[in-house]
Amino acid sequence: LEQENVNLKALKQMNPEITWGTLKQLQERAEILTHGVGVAPTPENTFLAHLAIVARRSSHQPPHVISR
Repeated sequence: LEQENVNLKALKQMNPEITWGTLKQLQERAEILTHGVGVAPTPENTFLAHLAIVARRSSHQPPHVISR
């Protein structure tokens, strides 16, 4: 039982609960990223920005810059 509690605690730290605030922050960062890259904020580009941000957070590494 103690091991299960430790595993659950570790899982919670790795995957914090998603709130409306975290979604709003993700959207704001996506807007900044699309603006910084110089692409139109279309739904497709915004979605790709979301993926880049989530991937960077998951790997704890800076995102790769792809030149156009």
